[in-house]
Amino acid sequence: MPKWNAAKPQSGRQAPADLAVAYLALGPESDPRILLPRSALPVARGAFLLHGVLVQGWSVAWLVGFFFAEFFLVVRLAVIGDRLSGGPQIEPELHRRRSFGYQLVWLAVSLATVVFAGQGLDRSTRGAWFGLGGGEGNFAAPSWGVLAYLALLLGEFAVDLVAARRAKRTFAPASALQATFFLVATVLLSFVGILLVGLAHGGFGENGARSMFTFLLVVARTGSDLGVLWFPLWGPGRLTPKPEPGPPAGADGK
Repeated sequence: MPKWNAAKPQSGRQAPADLAVAYLALGPESDPRILLPRSALPVARGAFLLHGVLVQGWSVAWLVGFFFAEFFLVVRLAVIGDRLSGGPQIEPELHRRRSFGYQLVWLAVSLATVVFAGQGLDRSTRGAWFGLGGGEGNFAAPSWGVLAYLALLLGEFAVDLVAARRAKRTFAPASALQATFFLVATVLLSFVGILLVGLAHGGFGENGARSMFTFLLVVARTGSDLGVLWFPLWGPGRLTPKPEPGPPAGADGK
């Protein structure tokens, strides 16, 4: 995952960039009057997912599979963008160890995984997730909904990359920050999730466990979306480096 603490420059080298700091340097919207209405979209998407799984009977397995396939694709795109941005890199050591061809192979694998999981999710939801019709099968030609989703994701990546290259700055798209938050939220919720899912299973059976698991998954995804949206307000205070402690009194002999 991307580094969160910027290192000091070494001789003849640029310091590794910090994803969060680089994202804030882009000047994302920070007016609560604008962010509040924008927050309605992630919340509505979370409600849409809960209704689909709990009422419409969508497959939880395909939803989990698609979320994590999308996560790994965003990470792969972030690695490629970091390499090609022309500005300070987040993971310079990674690019020295791995060739560009190696990274492109894993990008192709990630794309294929998203298509595969998208087909399964599209079929599970009978086209409701992507809105353009269900896929015929996992190994059939991708449905228009899956292709449109990928086109939007890749288009956003291309726009961010071109902007980073023109400004010779760090590649820091919101999607990379969202993926980081999603992973952190998933790990944190997993500690209490096992207990809550077990309690729900004991009290309400398999349907209770399924409902609790879906709720926690949606909370992680919606929370990561909202976390990025509101990051310009809550993030800067947590990124301010703490002053290094000075020498103890009397250490200079006075």
